[in-house]
Amino acid sequence: MSIDKDLLDRLMEGRSPGDLFGKTGILAELTKALAERALSTEMDVHLDKERTEEAPEGQNQAPNRRNGRSQKTVTTDGGKVVLDIPRDRNGAFDPLLIAK
Repeated sequence: MSIDKDLLDRLMEGRSPGDLFGKTGILAELTKALAERALSTEMDVHLDKERTEEAPEGQNQAPNRRNGRSQKTVTTDGGKVVLDIPRDRNGAFDPLLIAK
C-alpha cells in the first residue's frame, strides 16, 4: 500500500523538512493519531460483539458503552508517545494494540 502523494503534501504544508522528527514532529503526530484510531476501532468491535451476546438468563444488564479515556505513555521506535486509551463502562475492554 502506498500513501497518496497529495495527502503527504497536505501533511507537510507549512512545515519545513526539520519538522518531520522529534517530540512535536509530524511523525509523532501521525503515530499518535493512527494508534488512537486503531484503538477506537478496537473499542467499536468490542462493543458490537458484546451487544450481540445475550445477557445471562434472569439478568437485565444495561448495554456496555464507552466511558472516557485514560492516558498511557508508550515507547515507539521514534520515542515516547502519550496515547488516549478508550475505556468501557464494564471495564472489559482489553486492547490488542496496547495491552493493559
